[in-house]
Amino acid sequence: MNDLLEKLRRYLEDLPRVLESCEPRGDAGEELLDLARRYLEDGRYYVEMGRCVDAFVCLCYAWALLKAGEIVGVLSVPEGEV
Repeated sequence: MNDLLEKLRRYLEDLPRVLESCEPRGDAGEELLDLARRYLEDGRYYVEMGRCVDAFVCLCYAWALLKAGEIVGVLSVPEGEV
């Protein structure tokens, strides 16, 4: 459980910074960025509710959306961030 809490702490610290540094390319990029932000907010909510596994899942989804957006070319993500 300590590993999960440490990862949650790091993800909650890093994800907002990375989201701010992403540049959307078109409407699809905007939509993916919005979804990733919503998953971050959901993750924060679940942390407050003590539902750490659900929080971790939300944060992983957010990271995955950023990576997918980068791969298909609708998000510009600073190198090495995802």
